[in-house]
Amino acid sequence: SGTSAWIGKVDDSTVLKYPLTAGEDLERLEAERKILEAIPPHKNGLGFKGSTDAGIYLERAPNGTIAEYFLESGKPLSLQQRLAWCRETAEAVAWIHAHSVLHYDIQPTNLLLDKDLHVKLASQSPRWHRLHEL
Repeated sequence: SGTSAWIGKVDDSTVLKYPLTAGEDLERLEAERKILEAIPPHKNGLGFKGSTDAGIYLERAPNGTIAEYFLESGKPLSLQQRLAWCRETAEAVAWIHAHSVLHYDIQPTNLLLDKDLHVKLASQSPRWHRLHEL
């Protein structure tokens, strides 16, 4: 689970992010939903699939976070792989910045890996902000 939300697997390609509690957690999730709806899709952004009163539907990243991958794989990572992840992360950050969104919590736990080990920028906590809201 994230800081203010649970993550539940819906199927092999989708997860549901839903609030831990009503109130502030629900408000944070609603703010995140609005931001995700405003950002056009990007190959290195976690795919937004829609929302309901229950929560936000997102693309599932079956290889977990980069942090988990480092700890669990036991495999040394090549310099080429590390540089590819850096490039993909930078592209995702540039994309959200181009759409007036700042991400305040870029770290290995917010960098997810898809089935092909490509980075998907996510937020496990409410750390997205539109520039005009600051």
